Amino acid sequence: MPRPNERNERTNDRRAPAPKASLGMYIPILLGAVIVCGVGLAMMTDGPKKAEQPAAKTEPARDPFADLPPEKPPERGATGGSKYTFIAKAPDDLHENPTWKKAVVLGQEGEEIFQLAAQAHAASDRTTLNDKGKQARDKFVSAVEMTAEWEEELLAKYGDGNASVREIVKQRSKWIQRMTWLHKTISI
Repeated sequence: MPRPNERNERTNDRRAPAPKASLGMYIPILLGAVIVCGVGLAMMTDGPKKAEQPAAKTEPARDPFADLPPEKPPERGATGGSKYTFIAKAPDDLHENPTWKKAVVLGQEGEEIFQLAAQAHAASDRTTLNDKGKQARDKFVSAVEMTAEWEEELLAKYGDGNASVREIVKQRSKWIQRMTWLHKTISI
């Protein structure tokens, strides 16, 4: 068995010699430095040449919107609100729409029948609740369906910030809530 000192000597003999630093390793770094210096020098000497050149003839700036009429800002709502809030003004006769009037009549009839159905529900009278609930639900469904498209048009045209539109949306939402309650409560 070899002695420890001999073993170390043998392993040291087998090791490859460390690579020596050569000039080939520094060539890319030197080339990079030369290129950077050259670009910097070119930019420094090119600056004064550009300043000496006479200004080229420029056409006067043409306004691409010259042929359009001037815009007017949107009208403010009646409430005044924030100085940045603009609300499209809805017509005053919005509630005079014939479809809306018919829907309001149907909604009022549905509300009267709904109250009877709610009383029957409180009294646990399922027969009356189902009968009156179905009648009220049909009235509310008719009122909501006949004004659905009109409400969407109003929201698109005037937005939900308009007081008249908000009233219409609020009334329709109430009818929809009643319909939902009736759908859950009656068994028809």
